[in-house]
Amino acid sequence: MAPPRSIYPRLILTGSAAAILASTGMAVENLWTGLTNKDWNTATNWSLGRVPTDTNGAPTGDTFDDAVINILTNFPVITADLTATPRDLVLGGGTGTNGRVDHRAGLADFSGSMYVGRDSGAGTYNLANTSGTGGTLTGFAKGTGFLSVGGRLYVGGAAGTTPGSTGTLNVNTAGSLSIGNDLAIGSGGGTGIMNVDSGTVTSAGWTFIGKNEGTGGGNGTLNISGGTVSNTGARTFIGLGDSTGQLNMSGGTFNANTGGSDTFFAIGVNNTSNATTPTLNMTGGTINSAHAFSIGGMEAFGGNGDANFVGAGKGAATINGANAKLNSLGEFWVGQGGGSTGDLTLNAGTLAVDNWIVIGRQGGTGHVNMTGGTITKTGGGHTLVGDGPGAVGTLTFSSGTISLNTGELWVGQNQSTGQFDMSGGTFTVNNWTATE
Repeated sequence: MAPPRSIYPRLILTGSAAAILASTGMAVENLWTGLTNKDWNTATNWSLGRVPTDTNGAPTGDTFDDAVINILTNFPVITADLTATPRDLVLGGGTGTNGRVDHRAGLADFSGSMYVGRDSGAGTYNLANTSGTGGTLTGFAKGTGFLSVGGRLYVGGAAGTTPGSTGTLNVNTAGSLSIGNDLAIGSGGGTGIMNVDSGTVTSAGWTFIGKNEGTGGGNGTLNISGGTVSNTGARTFIGLGDSTGQLNMSGGTFNANTGGSDTFFAIGVNNTSNATTPTLNMTGGTINSAHAFSIGGMEAFGGNGDANFVGAGKGAATINGANAKLNSLGEFWVGQGGGSTGDLTLNAGTLAVDNWIVIGRQGGTGHVNMTGGTITKTGGGHTLVGDGPGAVGTLTFSSGTISLNTGELWVGQNQSTGQFDMSGGTFTVNNWTATE
């Protein structure tokens, strides 16, 4: 994973002072004024008298512009390709500021990073047709815009900034959103919400839904009703460090299946001090995860062992929709590591695992309550209810179908405590069963 992006000093000037800096090529911030209209590509809408660009002609110093929108006056509406490529985009970049962009059509390309609510400010970016209605989550009609961010995309807070930011990113487009590095929703003490009704969202770095980044208390929410969200980087976190988060899926697809020993999807890591448990809630849609999926705690498991990104945690998941499907293409753990707790509730839908299933692993405590739906296991490995010294695993099964097509079933294995209570449903294991 790349190191955190540095935070450049910011100098915010308006009026004649800004014009003087523009003439000397030392501008850092190019602020939206909206003095002429709502067209991003109109130079007189910007404090430096030009559309923000990352090649502003300055011979020395900062040779780029950052586009900063700190007011709602005639906020920008993008309906055509941007005529220039800025470095960063900042929406609401300070206490008491509020910025908004409506991106209905065309390509908006930022060579640096994008901040939707930073330094205790508030921001909203709508990649949708805001002139109409209809999106389940966004409330807007489907647009045709394309958004490209070369660096990181932060929605609500960022590394090294003042906590208390709020950010909202709405996506309902026939186009796409591409992110060259991390996607962080609710970071550094900020609150972020991302809603996806349609479109293709791809991030090349790690994905964080709630992240402790210098400051605790981050709160992130990702809501998906349609479209495809793909993390092509190694790791996906819901609630990392002193933070919390939610992934709520009623449709669409979330992919975290690039493969490799460093790939995992984890709900709750290093977050036991936070009062709120991060959650996954599925009433529809599909999740595809590779290598390891863990609810509550995570170990390096052959990948990056940086203590900031692995360790004990608490997490919960609920699958409650006939069309909801969680595909774990690797191992599946509920409660991983000493001090961890994990809870899975399956009422309807499908959990499909292509390797080990372990409830309560290596000192962790795991609970699975199944009242309906289907659990199917294929591939290598076994199913363990409790594994490792001090681990506690519980499987309560009252309805639905469990098919362990490969491997054995162990209840209480290797100095652990396991309990399997079955009062209904259909259970099939194509090997032998053991208790200790």
